[in-house]
Amino acid sequence: RNYSNPLNQAHKPEYDEKGNKGTIIENRINLGITPFYKFPATIHQEFNVALYDADFIFDNNRFELNYYDAENKPIPMDKIHQVQRRFKEEETYNMFGEVVKSNFDYIQL
Repeated sequence: RNYSNPLNQAHKPEYDEKGNKGTIIENRINLGITPFYKFPATIHQEFNVALYDADFIFDNNRFELNYYDAENKPIPMDKIHQVQRRFKEEETYNMFGEVVKSNFDYIQL
């Protein structure tokens, strides 16, 4: 959603991502993580992570999640598996899910 100019309601805000000319934009996303618990090393670690994007502002915009441990080291890609994906053409939102088979401390969107 673009925030309109309160002084000129009829003027649609313009933005140019490449030229770094912008407008204030709100993008509705949700991130779900289950279980929300850090496992001890002796237990099999498995997390379900889902990202929901209810606004599709930019064409061909796709989000990517990167996972890091407490020392800012990336979680190896062989520990991350994509399990589900839906696109706005099929539903009213974009969604993708991943299974992460390792403890992590940070997620970068």
